[in-house]
Amino acid sequence: MPQDLEFCQTGEVGNRVLGVLSGGDTDDTQLAAWSASADVLIAADGGGNRLVALGFRPIVVGDLDSFDMTLASRVEAVHEDPRQDRTDFDKLLEFVHDKGYRSLTVIGLEGDHLDHVLAGLSSVVRSPLDVRIVLRQAVGHVLREGQDLTYDEEPGQRVSLLPLTKCEGVSISGVKWPLQGVEMEPGGFLSVSNVATGPVHASVESGTALLILGRRPSDLASW
Repeated sequence: MPQDLEFCQTGEVGNRVLGVLSGGDTDDTQLAAWSASADVLIAADGGGNRLVALGFRPIVVGDLDSFDMTLASRVEAVHEDPRQDRTDFDKLLEFVHDKGYRSLTVIGLEGDHLDHVLAGLSSVVRSPLDVRIVLRQAVGHVLREGQDLTYDEEPGQRVSLLPLTKCEGVSISGVKWPLQGVEMEPGGFLSVSNVATGPVHASVESGTALLILGRRPSDLASW
């Protein structure tokens, strides 16, 4: 994995950008596999501690209230952002966008604190980046206004489509229970635990939704 900071100054070079949060539900094997396969590795504050323990040298972004500064010589760079009106995940997303990247894979969102998980999803909604979220048993793909996404899913895989904001014109096919042009919103209609019948296609005319695709435990890292 490239460790030259100059490599990370622009989005014109590698496109495998991995953001690591401090949620503890990601096991070391999975985290190491994704980190080793990334071109650019960026940790939100305390996420940097775990990466260093696994032998990686990330860029660390945040207010640094959780990052062990005695490890500073063992990371690629430290970018302190003391603002308290932004979460460390917000700061990571802004940092990635400012460097010219347009897409990001995130790992470590899941953990013991539901408030952190919900805040993380709100951060994703605010960001203009194309975001993919690695979960313990699934991968979440953020579906934004006007986007059409297609994924080659094996029949029988779990598929859910959840609105993060009010959404209109939501469609999904390649599943047991397809939808066409429906309206969704938090607290309203959802599509949970659907079943793939082949390649899954999803689109939304307006709003932001999260398409969650189940994956096999053996799928450690796939870009």
